[in-house]
Amino acid sequence: INQDVKNWYDGVNGHSVGKDVDWASRVSDDIVKQIRGKTRDEAYNILLPYLEDMYRQEFKKISYITKILKSEFELKFDKACEELSKITGKPLSVKEYTIYQTTFPRGPYNYEESAMWMPLGWLDPIRIFMHEALHFEFIYYWAGKTRELSDEQFEWVKESLTVVIDDSLKPLIEKADSGYELHQSYRDELHKNWNKNHNFDDLVSYAIKILPQYLDMK
Repeated sequence: INQDVKNWYDGVNGHSVGKDVDWASRVSDDIVKQIRGKTRDEAYNILLPYLEDMYRQEFKKISYITKILKSEFELKFDKACEELSKITGKPLSVKEYTIYQTTFPRGPYNYEESAMWMPLGWLDPIRIFMHEALHFEFIYYWAGKTRELSDEQFEWVKESLTVVIDDSLKPLIEKADSGYELHQSYRDELHKNWNKNHNFDDLVSYAIKILPQYLDMK
């Protein structure tokens, strides 16, 4: 529940870089008004009983989704890891992942802890896992190529590279990773490059090279 509280607080108070998404608009205005602008401690005292009550009311739903989530990972996790390694051309840098279920409709990650938050209402959990796990691999292996990028530029590249989680991975995933609306034209161009070469290292270089023209169009 503490990790769920954290996601609610960060999502409502805008602690997310370069996404241009109003996460707070996807939940009740009432709770948003109560925690927006509060300190973490103040918000925690409001959110903890709020979520405890939600868990009680939604117990059957949460239990059902948890069961499905566990089943999906038992069936597909090893294959998902294998495909990620094929995509990057490198062994996975992460040996153990932590996945938190969250009742807030935002799926952030913590690179240092190899942790990710998986919203209860989101389908296709293996695709969500591969999206976040690819971020970990990009940061681990390609940080050197991104040293000159601003935070905004880094977010554009990192989020748009998930275009490689595409229809070729079905039925492991249910649908291709669509990313953020803000990045769509850029992602389309990256996907053309990926389809031609299927070389992730080259794709990273290409993504950095063409990025300025797409940022200028924003």
